[in-house]
Amino acid sequence: MMNVLDIELNQKSLVANENKKNAIFGYLGVSISLFSIAILIMFSDKPAIVASIWFFESTILYFFYSRIKDIKIYLGALILFIIGVFRYSTFIGQLSE
Repeated sequence: MMNVLDIELNQKSLVANENKKNAIFGYLGVSISLFSIAILIMFSDKPAIVASIWFFESTILYFFYSRIKDIKIYLGALILFIIGVFRYSTFIGQLSE
C-alpha cells in the first residue's frame, strides 16, 4: 500500500498513482463509514456517542480532503460537522436537567 501512495516523477505514473490513491481513500472511506453506521445503530439511544460519531466522520472526511482536494469531500465533511454540532446542541440541553 505504501508503494501505491508514493509519487514518482514522470507524468504517466503521476496520473496512475493519483487514481490508485483515490481508489484506496475511497475504499478506506466506505469501510470507515460502514463501521460508523454500525456504531450509530448499536448506540442509537446514547446521544453523546451519536454526536461523537458524526464528528469522527467529518474529521475523517477533512483528512481525505487534505489529501485529495476534492470539493465534494469537503462539502460532505462540512455537512457532517453541522449535523454533529446540531446533535451535540440537542444533547447539551439534556445534561443541564
